[in-house]
Amino acid sequence: MLSAAVLGVIFLSALWLNQWAFYALMIITLTVALHEFLMLFVKNNLIQKPTKGLIFIVTWAMGLLMFVGILANIKYGFNFREFIKFVILPIVAFSITVLFNLKLKFSNDSIFFLSLLWIVFPFVLCPVILNYQGLWQKELFLGVMMISWSADIFAYFVGSSIGRHKLIERVSPNKTIEGALGGLMGGLAVAFVIPKLFDTPLTPNQWMVLGIIIVVVSILGDLFESMIKRNLGVKDSGTLIPGHGGVLDRIDSLLFVLPAVAAYLYFI
Repeated sequence: MLSAAVLGVIFLSALWLNQWAFYALMIITLTVALHEFLMLFVKNNLIQKPTKGLIFIVTWAMGLLMFVGILANIKYGFNFREFIKFVILPIVAFSITVLFNLKLKFSNDSIFFLSLLWIVFPFVLCPVILNYQGLWQKELFLGVMMISWSADIFAYFVGSSIGRHKLIERVSPNKTIEGALGGLMGGLAVAFVIPKLFDTPLTPNQWMVLGIIIVVVSILGDLFESMIKRNLGVKDSGTLIPGHGGVLDRIDSLLFVLPAVAAYLYFI
């Protein structure tokens, strides 16, 4: 509980201080999460440390270049939609195609593209949300996080108290349908309250739609990481956060949420 409170204070402090402080926090988080993810494969002897180092450097550098490219589009008024269409989307499409063809077998190639697509890419999209309509949208970003957090909390307490029917037992034995429905109700409750608390560019109806999207993809994010960890025979991705595992364990749902929110804001 103390660890979660400390992380919350660090997150809110950086978000409210200024955009550069928050971007720095995002880059640090990305660095640690990417390291934890790749170390899972090193510990299972699926890749060697030199290969891990090479994948880390290349994917991290690619992410940084895309991140800087998005910031340049925002700052200097370039055609942001064209940058996404001709730079970001082709990279994502190519990565998905390669992973599909590799059938997610843990080879060097699949680990590289999985690192790029699942770990690096969501962080690249943070400025899309934070600079929606050309303004620093800290309340919008906080609202997204509040929905995701509340969905996780409600899903845990409802699932642990009345959960009986397994969601996908072979992937995550502890997740239940009742917990998922509890998370949905909790997320929608927070989505309903957010427009009353913050002045954001989204209407109440848009927040409700976004709430549904966030809850659904956050569940998918949890299940996806559970599938990977189950295949690798590990419980946690790391030990950095006492009582919570690694950084990757804390942000697994967000790695699906951030791209989904960015896509939603892009199309509305």
